Amino acid sequence: MGKKVVLGVVVAACFIIFALVVRFFVLKERTEDEKEGVKTREIKQDETKKPPKTEKKVEPPKAIEEKKEIYPFEVDVSYLKMLKALRQVEVSLDVKEMTMEQVLDELSSQAGIPIELSETVKHLSKNTVTLKVPSLKLEYVLRLLCQSIFDAERRDADILIRSGRVLIADRNEVKSSEAEQSARLILIAQEMVEREEETKRLKNALKEKRLSLEVAEASLEEVIAQLGGSFGFPVNLAEGTDFDKTKRISLVENNAPAEQVVDVVCRHFGVEYWIEDGILLFCDRFIRDEFIRKEEEKKQAFDSFLTSLTLKLEAHVNFVEFFRKLSESKSAPRVYPSKPVWLKNPKSTLPAGEYSLKEILSSFAPVLKVVPLKTEEFYAIILLLEE
Repeated sequence: MGKKVVLGVVVAACFIIFALVVRFFVLKERTEDEKEGVKTREIKQDETKKPPKTEKKVEPPKAIEEKKEIYPFEVDVSYLKMLKALRQVEVSLDVKEMTMEQVLDELSSQAGIPIELSETVKHLSKNTVTLKVPSLKLEYVLRLLCQSIFDAERRDADILIRSGRVLIADRNEVKSSEAEQSARLILIAQEMVEREEETKRLKNALKEKRLSLEVAEASLEEVIAQLGGSFGFPVNLAEGTDFDKTKRISLVENNAPAEQVVDVVCRHFGVEYWIEDGILLFCDRFIRDEFIRKEEEKKQAFDSFLTSLTLKLEAHVNFVEFFRKLSESKSAPRVYPSKPVWLKNPKSTLPAGEYSLKEILSSFAPVLKVVPLKTEEFYAIILLLEE
């Protein structure tokens, strides 16, 4: 009996211990699961706080920029400044027994640029000069100085631009680069175009403007002076004009057409008039015919020159390609495009084929303005951008 009681207690104790062990492990696993659940919830909450992912934008491929060809006739700014001063600034001189050095200092002051003698002719700085000239372009006055001082030395002088200075130099020193030569010719061509525009304005004014003029017993020179003052354009008497210098005119015109007034003056003095470079010129018939003849000869020579050369081109060639093709031709003339033309780089309207230079240049219209120029050494074509 006692043994049975002890055995029952032992079995009950084992059962209780087993239950406790099982409970311990169950509770432990539940606690770990709860902890994992909290962590999972925290992670999910953190994820909800993050900004939503945005899709990366795919940028379109960048357009390939067309390679710009370098302008082949570039010159520095100081050279252009000196060149423009020579061509455009007006100066005057009235000197007597003044040294060359002093004269150049005076011209430098008037023009606002340094003007000196080059080293090879520096010894002439103390030579004296006597010269009187009215208001003229600086380049022309300097050439007069070259003649007056260097003829006695039996040597040729010329004008040179170097290192931001204008130099009077021995002609053997004056060797311009192709770019410098181009800059000079382009500037001359631009001046020619400006004078053409001035001539057009004068012709229009002659037809549209009305004048009031009152003169009594006036000579042709006196009438011209009066006309110049009231007309608003330069009015001159052409050098060498043959007319009756004893004739006088009395004239009263009130608000009369300008062309009518000019015709009356021409009939009275037996002269003609001609418009050139923006100037109204009174001249005799011989001089007027000479003006017309030279103009026609120049036009015919230019047309012949442009039609004498042919080139084979691809369809709708651009200007830079055409210029490169032209440069390869040994018989091609000197062609100098301005920088705006080069940068604009227009396209020809011609299909593929062989064409004359005249046809090719015309195919770039209305972009190109073609200006012919004849220098002492060669014939050149200047290409400007049509405004």
